[in-house]
Amino acid sequence: MKIKKGDLVKVIAGKDKGKSGRVLEVLREKNRVRVEGVAQYKKHLKAGRSQKNPEGGILDMTGTIHASNVMVVDEASGKTTRVGYKLRATRRSVSAAASPPAPRWTRRLKHDPALKRAAPPPAPRARMIPGAALAAGPGVSWKGTSDG
Repeated sequence: MKIKKGDLVKVIAGKDKGKSGRVLEVLREKNRVRVEGVAQYKKHLKAGRSQKNPEGGILDMTGTIHASNVMVVDEASGKTTRVGYKLRATRRSVSAAASPPAPRWTRRLKHDPALKRAAPPPAPRARMIPGAALAAGPGVSWKGTSDG
């Protein structure tokens, strides 16, 4: 999963579409995330059922949403972006033992204009040829069945 705890994300689908917030928790097994201020619901708690809240009451809770319904926001530009990972070569030397190891994977945002490549030219479109069904030969209709 490319979303991490603490990321600023924007909801792109669902009832909270358009809202933004920080990721509070990532549930990798379920592919879901908990975002502050998103998917709020109220839980009614009976008195004496919880040691944290012995008097009970109505609690405001934050639900989870599917990770595919959020996009990471680049904090520098404020735009939603995709996240990619790039494998880096690891260098090992004697001096590397004293310093912490460099991460093997680096996380980068994909909307960076320097990373854009030129778009390939569009593919040629197929053309309709009048009378192409007639070129199939006698006894064959346009549906491919015989005229019998």
